[in-house]
Amino acid sequence: MSMDREMLRQMGEKAREEAWQLCQVEEGWNKASKDLEDGAMLEWRKGVPGSLARGDGLQGGEGEWRCWRLQTPLEAEAEVVERVIMDIERMQEWNPALTRTQIVDKLEDDLMITYQVTDGQRPVVVPRDFLFLSSVVRLDHSWIAGGCSINLPSHPTTLGMVRAWQYPTCMVVKPSSTTASSHFTWLLQCDFGGKLPQAILNLAM
Repeated sequence: MSMDREMLRQMGEKAREEAWQLCQVEEGWNKASKDLEDGAMLEWRKGVPGSLARGDGLQGGEGEWRCWRLQTPLEAEAEVVERVIMDIERMQEWNPALTRTQIVDKLEDDLMITYQVTDGQRPVVVPRDFLFLSSVVRLDHSWIAGGCSINLPSHPTTLGMVRAWQYPTCMVVKPSSTTASSHFTWLLQCDFGGKLPQAILNLAM
């Protein structure tokens, strides 16, 4: 099914709003065992698909995929962090989990479709690829970029990869009220697809 621009906008905004709401929930999170530096905190909970079902008909391996929330202070002004996040073509330079990122269609300044490829952890976990519909908004003092995966016949899964699916996901940047720094929150909800049990894929996180 093809979607016009208005349908894509509604889908992107809805996914971003659902991710933002989940991002603000304080109860029900489990602290990850990883020790992080500089005041960062990584938490997880059972995935919350929201109102958006996986649209490509594929399913992941046995078990439950997780919702992850990373929160950390950054020694950079909010505007700088926002520009880095929106520099899609260079995203793999700061996110080592990715090997390729590109803009497929920039529908508006605040709405775009991107294609991304993960590094994987061969030979156990092969690379994943996915299309992501992203919507950007500024609410009060928070800058939010969020959305969900989308299925486009023009971009089938690349040979040798597994198609992952991002449920409502977002990145949030808030400026500090006292210093030239900011606070970054990343809510990630991903069904990695493939046949591997989700427990193994969760460990790879």
